Amino acid sequence: MTRKIETIEKEKYTERELENLANDIYGDEEVVVLGMRMQSLYILKRLDEPAYSELLEGLQEYVDWYICPICKEEHEDESDADDCCPENGPESDN
Repeated sequence: MTRKIETIEKEKYTERELENLANDIYGDEEVVVLGMRMQSLYILKRLDEPAYSELLEGLQEYVDWYICPICKEEHEDESDADDCCPENGPESDN
């Protein structure tokens, strides 16, 4: 009997990875502001947070994770979630 496996969607990249990706795509040009050299992405983050967030959100990808129906542990692979706990294994505390 196959158990019902729940899925959740998680972000694939951390904010730091997204910043690196944005720099790879758009360049990591330095800009001089009030005599200080800063990366353009840093300036965008500080001066226009909504635009910065929208830029990173546009680059973000999402991946499905699978939840064992018994212990609620999250797995990257659906078969791992299905095989996580034996059918007669311990019941969850929920």
